[in-house]
Amino acid sequence: MSVTARRIVLVVSALILGALPLGLAVYWADELPRPMASHWGMTGRADGSMGVGGFMALFGLHLVVATALIASAGMVRRMKHDTRRNLAVFGGFLASVLGGLLLWTTWVQRGLPTWRHAPDMTLSALLVGAAVSALMGQLLGHLTVGWPGDFSDPYVGGARPTVGLSPDERAVWSRRISAPWVYLLVVPELGMVAYGLWGDVPALALGGVVVCMILVEMTTCRVTVDEGGLTMRWGSFGLWRHSIPLAEITRAEAIDVEPMAWGGWGYRGSMFLMGKAAVVLRKGPGIRLELKGSRVFAVTVDDAETAAGLLNDLVARQS
Repeated sequence: MSVTARRIVLVVSALILGALPLGLAVYWADELPRPMASHWGMTGRADGSMGVGGFMALFGLHLVVATALIASAGMVRRMKHDTRRNLAVFGGFLASVLGGLLLWTTWVQRGLPTWRHAPDMTLSALLVGAAVSALMGQLLGHLTVGWPGDFSDPYVGGARPTVGLSPDERAVWSRRISAPWVYLLVVPELGMVAYGLWGDVPALALGGVVVCMILVEMTTCRVTVDEGGLTMRWGSFGLWRHSIPLAEITRAEAIDVEPMAWGGWGYRGSMFLMGKAAVVLRKGPGIRLELKGSRVFAVTVDDAETAAGLLNDLVARQS
């Protein structure tokens, strides 16, 4: 697809994601109760309301911001590639979430006598909406791949790091990195567990416990480099692991990771949709891998220079 076509698709997508749900909501406005339900509690029941005009204005303002992010990714001529992609991904996700919520809240309240008759919002519907919104964001971000004139990759070229591994030597490198800030995400989940127990909603409490366990396991990660490639094991028990086989690696570099250049903290990007992903637990040293198929993977970890050098030596030996 040509760049002009990609620009058109991004701008048209922005207009559709913003104008379509808002236009339908305004069209249904006369059929909505006054006031209308505007908030659903943890149990899924409507527990708050506001005027129809204020509700439309609130969603309309946020939709304008979200669609402006998408449109700017297509219209701004000179922009860093990561910035362009992140604008498209975040804008697409945000516009899809807001548009979906606006359509649902107005559709289900058409013809109701009062806002208290609004149906419950189910967890399954929220999960489906979030998944569809994430997919839309990834698809729009994928449209920015290969945009000419974008910021060039500063890591292409130059000398490859090396540790001088001889053909008959074997070596293993391993480091553990921690991310204490993840514990902050546990606090609201503990609140969900308490609310579920207090409100006699066992499913909510169980879901909160599961999420807490996952978050605690994500506070640490061990990165290992050996003849098999690069492997990451999460948590104290290493139950979740992610590996990059040595056969897929063409080059390794030690870099300074800027979280926002990779889309933020956590597991960012998508190897399948974007051909680029990163495990970002903090700002600072990290390993950047060039993979076959023009793909890129990065992970933040200390002593990245040694790890990159060992990987390069192993790749050269394999070749």
